[in-house]
This record gives sequence, structure tokens and C-alpha cells, in this order.
Amino acid sequence: MTPSVKRSACWHRNWRSTASSRSENSRRQTMPMINVQMFEGRTLEQRRKLAKELTEGTCRALGCTPDAVQIILTDIKKENWAESGKLFSDT
Repeated sequence: MTPSVKRSACWHRNWRSTASSRSENSRRQTMPMINVQMFEGRTLEQRRKLAKELTEGTCRALGCTPDAVQIILTDIKKENWAESGKLFSDT
């Protein structure tokens, strides 16, 4: 085995160990992630309350800590959302 191959094998072994611990830490810190899509128009206070309640409910249900919960709130225009073949903006 050439020295470069030994370095490569050593690097690969260390990388797997580091990557594994990184991914375990990432999963612990970033899971669960909740993605909420809703029509635009909610106030900042409503969004704060939703984030707080989703976090609390998730922690109760899954036994995780609040710092593990991530929430993405996405506003959607009614013209960009359809159900049964009809845009919500047309109803």
C-alpha cells in the first residue's frame, strides 16, 4: 500500500466517524421539522402563537425539547393553490 493510499484510507475512516457524529447531532438538533403552508394574511402575532403551539404539542407528543423543533411557515397566495381543479382565488 502506498503512503497516499494509507492517508486516504485513514482520512476515509476519520471522515466516516466525523460525518456520522455530525449527522446524529444534526438529527437531534433539527428534528422534527414541521412545514406549514397556509393562505397569506395571518398576523405576526398569529404566526408566533402557531409556532409556539406547534412546538409545545410536538414536544408533548414526541418527547423532544423545544430547541429540537423547527417550523417553516409559508404563505401561499390563493391564486397559487387549487383544490378539485379550481383555484381558491376563483371561489
